[in-house]
Amino acid sequence: MALSFKKVIEKATTINAKHVKAVKLIVRPKVFRTIFLDDRTRGFDNVKSFAMDDQSYYVCCPCCMQIEQIKVADFKGGSTLDVKCTSKKNSEIFKLDQTGSSTFGYKMAGYTVNLKGWEPEDKIMKGGRKNGTKL
Repeated sequence: MALSFKKVIEKATTINAKHVKAVKLIVRPKVFRTIFLDDRTRGFDNVKSFAMDDQSYYVCCPCCMQIEQIKVADFKGGSTLDVKCTSKKNSEIFKLDQTGSSTFGYKMAGYTVNLKGWEPEDKIMKGGRKNGTKL
C-alpha cells in the first residue's frame, strides 16, 4: 500500500517526524520524486523506516521508493521480516562509484525491516515494555 507522507501523518498516532528528512530525487528532466528517510536508519543498508502507529510501520521501499504500510502482526513474534516490493518483485538498482567513472548494478528481490528499537516514545515512557527494544 503506497501512501503519501501527508496521509501517514494524518493516520499515525505517533510519528517520528523530528527524525524525518525529505529527499527530492530527479528521475528525469522535469520529473521529481520525493522520499522521506529517517536519519536513525543511516547505518542500515536497505532499511528506511520512518513512522509507526499502534499496529503498523511505514517504510520507504528502497526498490520503488514508495511508502509501504507493514502490519505488526506480519512479524509473528519475530523482530525482522523480508518484504517484497509492491511494484516490482525484482528491481535493478544502479549506483555511481566514488570516482564517477563507472556504474555497477545489483538486483534486489526484497528488503528486510528490522523493528528492534522502533517502539514509539510514548509507550516506552509509560513503562509498557522494557527499554522499547521488542514488540
